[in-house]
Amino acid sequence: MYDRRTETRDDVPLTINLPEGFEAANAFGIVSSSDANTRRSPLLVVLAADGKSAEISLPRNAIVSVKFVK
Repeated sequence: MYDRRTETRDDVPLTINLPEGFEAANAFGIVSSSDANTRRSPLLVVLAADGKSAEISLPRNAIVSVKFVK
């Protein structure tokens, strides 16, 4: 899970809608940035009950990777 202590008000809520016909059973996220405190930190990914979308808090000035597992 993304460390809320490093989360700022600049984080942007983002909904990821999966392609038609794809339903995820699980999802994992990683935040990568140049900040030494969050260089590679886990990211909380809240998967919808139907597995068709997910919510994340997108940090500014970072690269986010999200993996969806069927």
